[in-house]
Amino acid sequence: MKMLLKQLQQQDKGADVVAVIRTTGQSLLDFVPYGATTEGFGGTMATQENFRIMRKALDDVGVELGRYIRLCNYCSGLCMPEIAAMGALERLDMMLMTLYTEYYSEI
Repeated sequence: MKMLLKQLQQQDKGADVVAVIRTTGQSLLDFVPYGATTEGFGGTMATQENFRIMRKALDDVGVELGRYIRLCNYCSGLCMPEIAAMGALERLDMMLMTLYTEYYSEI
């Protein structure tokens, strides 16, 4: 969340979209962690509660600035459909998907 707060501080300088990176290795999990998470390596866990927290924070800042700020996250790996569905439920504006076919084909 510290990264999100840093990005929020940059909003008054003109950013229209905040992209939040997922934690390293989440694409290898075959489940989506539950609840708000405060730890991650290189990013935050993509959980429904974290999506809700980020959207609310951006909405609050957007009211102060008088404009809408878009939220982007990433879904890839074993839980791609679940993460995409959670993003839709929690009003994420963009979801980037990375196909790891070339990486996993050699395993």
